[in-house]
Amino acid sequence: MAYKAKEIDVPKDNPFKYDRLNRKEEVLNISTLLQNISSPIVFSINAPWGTGKSTFLRMLHMNLINEENNAIYFSAWETDFARDPLLAFLGEINKSITSQNKKLNVEAWRNAKKAGGQIIKRGLPIAIKLATMGVLDLDKITEEEVSKLMETYSNDLIKEYEERKTAIDDFKENISKLTGNGNDDTLYIIIDELDRCRPTYAIELLERIKHLFDVKGIVFVLALDREQLSCSVKGIYGREFEARGYLRRFIDIEYTLNEIQESEYVDYLFDYFELNKFYKQDYRTKSSQLKSEESHLKNVLKTLISHNKLPLRDIEQLMAKLKLVIISTKHNEFTYPALLAFLLITKEYHTELYNDFIQKDSSAEPLLDLLKKMIPEDQRFESFQCALIEGYIISSKLSQKHPSGQQILDKYDKRLEGDEISRTERQYLDKVKRIAENPTGGIGRSVNLDHLVQRIEMSKQFNFANNSVDDD
Repeated sequence: MAYKAKEIDVPKDNPFKYDRLNRKEEVLNISTLLQNISSPIVFSINAPWGTGKSTFLRMLHMNLINEENNAIYFSAWETDFARDPLLAFLGEINKSITSQNKKLNVEAWRNAKKAGGQIIKRGLPIAIKLATMGVLDLDKITEEEVSKLMETYSNDLIKEYEERKTAIDDFKENISKLTGNGNDDTLYIIIDELDRCRPTYAIELLERIKHLFDVKGIVFVLALDREQLSCSVKGIYGREFEARGYLRRFIDIEYTLNEIQESEYVDYLFDYFELNKFYKQDYRTKSSQLKSEESHLKNVLKTLISHNKLPLRDIEQLMAKLKLVIISTKHNEFTYPALLAFLLITKEYHTELYNDFIQKDSSAEPLLDLLKKMIPEDQRFESFQCALIEGYIISSKLSQKHPSGQQILDKYDKRLEGDEISRTERQYLDKVKRIAENPTGGIGRSVNLDHLVQRIEMSKQFNFANNSVDDD
């Protein structure tokens, strides 16, 4: 059974085959823009962590290749163990050029690599320089000897500077020839997961890109979370440093991804985690009381996820926890889907409220207030899913014989008796009351909160990896 969604496949013959977030048109638009843009340029794709940037870039990369462009995909995070990002970067480009991009000028690339090796070289510290010249006891050498040694070292530094400057010029010249023998082809270099790298690595890679690859024929596409990367910059240069202005030095155009369509992503994960199999067991589909739980769970999830703006990774982990709770439920038992989903989200983002609610001597009011804060009144009164959540919350306290359950229902009765409430509110409160008094559709049955909480608490014993679904 699956407990973690695998990385979304991007087949070469159909890059959008598994596009669960409806990004195809967006990818095609960006692809067309990049193919008509003047180079050199650094183009960034900005979106918060966990919103599908990696899948977007991999589809973009494959689409560019399918349209017969030279395109290289580079995952910065997978190489941030390297001392120098240029070393890792050149290594990854080398693999792509030698194995995939037949149109590129291989001879120019060989020369660029050679020059890149000179750029990467580090100057030796002065103490090592002196030691290698046979001076082992610095206290015993004369001032004149020190002066001569320092002059020698200074000359070495100047020579090293000149050599590296020449190497940079050679590197840029050969990179400019990389896209062909004098033709106007463009090389697209796509860099993913920059914001997941250690701060010094990410910043140095940006500096390398801007200083060494600022040549005609090169288009960079960077995936990043601008806010996260700004924090990395401040971590290096101080909290008062103007990080956004600093980043603008390296990025020419920034594009922010459209917001994701959570509804279709929930459907995808619902199938992937095989929750549909549980709810489609014969007993459940034939039971008049249980057969609606699948649709209730899907619709409640979509409502809560939409209003809480959960990132993809959080949605995935929520679904994984849901699966653990659901498959620990007997085939003929209620899963109380509306309350289950709401409690899992409350536990993750409002832990104190959750911990208070599950106590037998606690009121239902704080959790109902949270629901009202999450979803505006005009939308709540129109939502059957909200009525389900509210009805289950009240019913759970009725089953615990806590007075707050009945007190809330009495308050609703008074409102229903009055003439001042709107038609939609009246219908909503009536639904809540009916659900609270008969949550399972069976006479005399109520929400077994203790049983549900036991299974929810069991899920916290499991760890859920963060690097799944979509690396970024």
